[in-house]
Amino acid sequence: MDSRRTTYLKELMVLGGHWANFSGYRFGLLLYIFQIIKFLYFFVGWIFILINLFNRGIKYLLSPSAVFIPLGANIVFTSFALFLKLNKIEKLIRISNYHLMTYHEDWEKDIIEFETNRIIYLGNLLKYGFGFFSIVYQALNIVIDIVRCFMGYTETYTLPIPFEGYLSDGKERNLHFYFVVMASNLWVFCGVANSISCQASLFLLLSYTTTQIAILKERLKRLVNEDDTDIHLLPSWDVDVIIKRHQQIIRLNSFQKDCMPLPYLIQGLISTISYCFIMYLINQLIGRDNLVLILAVMFMFMMLGFMFFMCYVGSYLEEEGNKLFYVLCHLPWERQCPDSRKDLVFLIRQGRQPLGLVYRCSFGLNLRTYMQMVNQAFSYFMLMKSLDQNNS
Repeated sequence: MDSRRTTYLKELMVLGGHWANFSGYRFGLLLYIFQIIKFLYFFVGWIFILINLFNRGIKYLLSPSAVFIPLGANIVFTSFALFLKLNKIEKLIRISNYHLMTYHEDWEKDIIEFETNRIIYLGNLLKYGFGFFSIVYQALNIVIDIVRCFMGYTETYTLPIPFEGYLSDGKERNLHFYFVVMASNLWVFCGVANSISCQASLFLLLSYTTTQIAILKERLKRLVNEDDTDIHLLPSWDVDVIIKRHQQIIRLNSFQKDCMPLPYLIQGLISTISYCFIMYLINQLIGRDNLVLILAVMFMFMMLGFMFFMCYVGSYLEEEGNKLFYVLCHLPWERQCPDSRKDLVFLIRQGRQPLGLVYRCSFGLNLRTYMQMVNQAFSYFMLMKSLDQNNS
């Protein structure tokens, strides 16, 4: 039986096309086929965007629609990496869900319920916020052009769209124009759904670990009576459950390190290039098109905010692991009997193992990595800006 958090996680992964196990789903086969078609459409659309680069040359990279090259690459390669790790991610979800279902005390259920409500709220904020922005952006393409048509303008107007290179030079309102615009809108919707799924699934998967850490910290605090200031020996503690839960957290985090960092390493690397292109687009739009400039700035802040949140989740896991170790160290274990002291020292030694998401001891998902990404993106932006000045 899936918990409410697991059900929500699977729904998000189905939305983005990252879930392939539809056993027990109604119309599961049709959903699976639909996911394949959606990803193939997005992948083929990204190839068509790349074709513009070969047809127009390096100057195409300096055009507004070139921003969709790294954005599309981000989604394509991240989805492919998730597909390679799909079996392990499904196993991780099953294990994480099973761990939550093994907590039966009322105070443990209260912590799980509080954390679940908070996680679902953040997931909905990401889903509806990003989704609303994409709907408004795509609707403006049609609405603005219709308004211009009634005002007597003969030339069409479009915001930067993925397939802008396939519009005719005359910019006439015809079936070809609206077909390209609608195909671009559909491509963007597929990409937004995929991006929401990828980013929301990260903090949902990590939330299983942080929730168990919160429960374990509370259990450790309940061992100590704060009003007790005497130096006499304390009654012997039963730490078997604590040791079992702590080992469970360490094993779960080790499994997360095995199957999760690669997709988000790819996303982080390509996102750096995406930020660079968006900053260059903003620089081009200053004093030219205020509407697109406002939308580009909003999109830039949204992407930076989502990546900041992803890296913050990784830092939060590291911080919670450190706090758990501090709680272990501050237990009055020296006032226990020898056998209990032995168990507690073993627990403290076990707690020295750091928690977090690190890919092969080099790429860590934390705020330090986020600052490195932003600095690199700004460096690439300055390089593109100097290249543009040399060409002009």
